[in-house]
Amino acid sequence: MLPQAWLDGPGDEFAPFLADAGFDVVAGAPADVLITTQADANAAIASAEMFAASLPHGGEALVVHVLRAGKSNDWASTREAALLSAHVRHAALAWAPRRVRVNAIGIGGGQPPAAPATPADIAAAVLAIWELPSMTGQVIRLG
Repeated sequence: MLPQAWLDGPGDEFAPFLADAGFDVVAGAPADVLITTQADANAAIASAEMFAASLPHGGEALVVHVLRAGKSNDWASTREAALLSAHVRHAALAWAPRRVRVNAIGIGGGQPPAAPATPADIAAAVLAIWELPSMTGQVIRLG
């Protein structure tokens, strides 16, 4: 049975690549993996909390926040990324007893000559996180 992934936010470009990676992309909960792609950290956190609260006990689940970093002088996007980063650390500890892992993939903001992360790169990173059952509370940087 394929793990089900729910994309929350403007991340439709990832759907075909997630399917190629082995996920069944569904339109909403229940799912095994929630991938938040919202630029607004509060909305992404609310979505993650709703997802975690809706899960049956005893099942393995994963929340992955996709952090889209702006330019180094873009305070608004830096603040949103920092808030989601803090949420990853806090929720990873708080939700571990319920078997809900929380991680993030940070894209953009790398120093040249870093190549931009593609949707395929992001899907591959989500699959790698899914396949590492002890990985939680981490932020992976791509691009």
